[in-house]
Amino acid sequence: MKLRSSSALLVALAIVLAFLAGSVSTAVAGPALTKKLVKKIAAKEVKKAAPKLSVAHADTAANASNLNGLPADAYLGRVAFAGGASSVAVTAGVKAEVATVNITVPATARLVRITGSLSFDAAAPNDAALWASVDTLCPELSGVGYDQRVQLAMAPTRSRGTTDYVTLLSPGVHQIRLCGAPQANGTAIGPQLVVQTIPRNGSGGTS
Repeated sequence: MKLRSSSALLVALAIVLAFLAGSVSTAVAGPALTKKLVKKIAAKEVKKAAPKLSVAHADTAANASNLNGLPADAYLGRVAFAGGASSVAVTAGVKAEVATVNITVPATARLVRITGSLSFDAAAPNDAALWASVDTLCPELSGVGYDQRVQLAMAPTRSRGTTDYVTLLSPGVHQIRLCGAPQANGTAIGPQLVVQTIPRNGSGGTS
């Protein structure tokens, strides 16, 4: 039954294509093939072969130019990245901005992954904090980025700290800053900041 239905559908489509291409001879026995007659034959065969298929409205179907009813950019990710200077002098107790990126968040991909990392060194061991702020200056010490801050050691032998989190942002342009708060004078080494939107139904997302 499946084979017969497929064959009928192919026949109907072949008739339509032949008519449109002008390859159907007017010498064929029987009534002349008019556009109306071809349309009627095709509709009849398609209905038998695939009852739920609607050829007549294919050009105006809701998903004709979309993917599951969504525009293509709903499935595209965007990425912005920055690396600050290879080394940045930092001062004890001063909140330092060591890398900055701007990213435009589309309405269809509002989940955003933010990853920042760097190393601190200092003449003597001490502590430091690291975070990636969203639309706030580093000295403000607030917001989702500051809530995700990490602690790391400042020492002559460097240890690298990384902040990595996912948050939901409103559509539009956002500024992300990689911030550090050292407890001693020293140097921030190799700061890196990567911001990536997560497309709809991407890893971890149903935005």
